[in-house]
Amino acid sequence: MPDDFSADVSTTSHVESGVGASRLFIAILLIGGLALVSWFVLRQPTNDIPGGAPASEPATASTAAGTTSATPSRQLPPIDILPAARDFDQPMALLPILGGARVDDPLIAILENGRLRYRSLEASVWTGNDDRIIRLNPGSTPHPISVTDSGIALTTLGGVHFQDMELAEPSVALAQGLSTLRSALPDHIWVIGSAGTNVAHIDVRTSTVEAVGSLEGAGYPLASTSNGLLLAPDADGSLDYEVWHPTMTATRLANTGAMKLLGSSFDVALFQDNDDLVVVDLADGDVVRRVRVDFPEFATGSIVSPGGSQLAISFQPSIVENNTIIAVDTTTGDATVVATDAIPWQFQWVDETRLSYMQSDFPVFRVAVHDLTTGQSDALVEFGEFTWWFATKPVSPS
Repeated sequence: MPDDFSADVSTTSHVESGVGASRLFIAILLIGGLALVSWFVLRQPTNDIPGGAPASEPATASTAAGTTSATPSRQLPPIDILPAARDFDQPMALLPILGGARVDDPLIAILENGRLRYRSLEASVWTGNDDRIIRLNPGSTPHPISVTDSGIALTTLGGVHFQDMELAEPSVALAQGLSTLRSALPDHIWVIGSAGTNVAHIDVRTSTVEAVGSLEGAGYPLASTSNGLLLAPDADGSLDYEVWHPTMTATRLANTGAMKLLGSSFDVALFQDNDDLVVVDLADGDVVRRVRVDFPEFATGSIVSPGGSQLAISFQPSIVENNTIIAVDTTTGDATVVATDAIPWQFQWVDETRLSYMQSDFPVFRVAVHDLTTGQSDALVEFGEFTWWFATKPVSPS
């Protein structure tokens, strides 16, 4: 089996021991015919689904490149790789999670240049409590996986695990923790411990713990910054947001406690203060600018681009409609519609001009990427369920 494989068409075969010569000869002929048919199908265009890629057959984890589990616990759910995936230039981590309340050994998959590789994570996660919308997350942060240069960090019932990007080896247990945050340093993550009190900064390549601290009375960690962690106000401590690091004095973001946090990059945090978008420098806590923005009602989420130039906001226009996502320029306040067919709980910036999101075309769901420079959305993969998480490593401007 090659190191990776196309998910467009996958087949498995199994031959029982003790087969008679005639039956074996017939089996060989059938396998040869199947191979010829598969070769012919792969060479022919098809219009079975939008994008021209045929529907895939589910394949067991044991057929995946790099899989070492002798008895995989589940099959990869049906997934179709669409033509635009070949031109997408960032590895995308995909995590299918079973619905309902159960313990699951998940499959972790990487989509890269239109090809898919996957393996068993060989760890256990709790998939939720029959809530197939938000609480699919095995951790306590808004997203279950953190992607670094060399792999994926995921919170499991046995602590935080790290899986190499090539899926060549079993996942490695890094530390006990409830969730992770991607660090500003390459191939580093923050691991958040019990009740968000204990935190550790870890180099995932060497499994080295480089800093440990306690947030007792300081606030709950929300995001990574270039110089530490962004903390929410604490009732027993600071009344404002702060930037904290185990080895430095906290930087207070003055007068932010009454504002709504919309998100942050490593360098700036964005707040809503009535009709103003407030941009705050995380290095010194100073307000960089205020921008008037026409904020939508019934917002369901927001996320800041890696360089802080764009703010994506999702909202639901009505109870019978899919979510709309807009991108707000954080300098001018101008808004651009990104999508009107999104689900609310999963969208991420790829870089300053591209946003990935889950399209809802019930009963079909797709991961798509919208390019602000061209105004075009391209679907990369298609599922029959929305119980998938996806993530790339956001690319910061150089």
